[in-house]
Amino acid sequence: MPDFEITDEGVLKKYNGRAEHVIIPEHLIHIGAYAFHNCAFIRSITFPDSVIHIRKSAFQNCRNLEEVILPDYLADIGEGAFCQCRSLKSVTFPRRLEEIGKDAFLGCTSLEQAIIPDSVSILGQGAFQGCEKLKSVKLPKYIKDLKSYLFSYCSALPEIEIPETVTQIGTEVFWNCHSLSEIHLPDALKVISNDVADGQHKYQVTYRGIHFSAGTDAGTCVYMIDNYNFHVTLPIAKKISILIQMYQKNPAEEKLLVPLKEQFPEYIRPLIDENQADLIQQVVTAGQMIQKETIDDLIRYAIAQKSYETQIMLTDYKRRQFGFESIEEKAKGLLLD
Repeated sequence: MPDFEITDEGVLKKYNGRAEHVIIPEHLIHIGAYAFHNCAFIRSITFPDSVIHIRKSAFQNCRNLEEVILPDYLADIGEGAFCQCRSLKSVTFPRRLEEIGKDAFLGCTSLEQAIIPDSVSILGQGAFQGCEKLKSVKLPKYIKDLKSYLFSYCSALPEIEIPETVTQIGTEVFWNCHSLSEIHLPDALKVISNDVADGQHKYQVTYRGIHFSAGTDAGTCVYMIDNYNFHVTLPIAKKISILIQMYQKNPAEEKLLVPLKEQFPEYIRPLIDENQADLIQQVVTAGQMIQKETIDDLIRYAIAQKSYETQIMLTDYKRRQFGFESIEEKAKGLLLD
């Protein structure tokens, strides 16, 4: 039986050899599906420049494969092509590569960097999932879609620059990326999953100049910022904080305060319960959210809840905005029946 089973069309269907260092014959066009599947003895592979396609699971579970230099004219890497190559430390991608398929490098637990050429327009779902030693990533300059699970469980990844062309970010793209501290989302972004990053690890996310902690509400935050929409499922304090930041960065956009004015009377008491004095201060500074008819009741409520910072802030707000009605009230500096 020959080491290489090759069709007349130039497809390498199956490798039957036992060499540690494999030199693939010249003039091949395709590395067929499962051609080297489970060849655990292989440590290195030399490709001819004629190879254009690497098909599904071609090198899956070649667990001793350490380094791959892909051929110059390679156009695409198929689904799961190098999946579970646990010793693979280095991959050199060619500058003409167009597509990296789903799960292509899933579970390559020794892979340390992925410098993906700008020619790549498609990065498949979970392409680098579980590459737990991955520390350096360069995404293609013109990529538009970061598909689900792309870098999930890449726990050593310290940073990533998302190209400004990206319009969609899928489910759990950065799930369990414990070393990530900051993610900058591009202004072109239109769609982002709510669970792009797990809520247990608080990454600092920046979108359109506004900062918030990543978690299961990242997508909702982006939607809210883009649509000035207060009617979203988020903690009250976070919703108000985002709207206030939007207004502070765009003070001419008074329409940003409209949804906040509509909802603030309903939500101020929960903010007092949480002793969110600074946030309430920002709100009342941005616009006249508290009316003269309600200020006394709110001060009493803050006292009852032992939210003393909020009590002092509201009392000072009343003094500046409405004035005190009596010398006794001014002397007390607060309202006590």
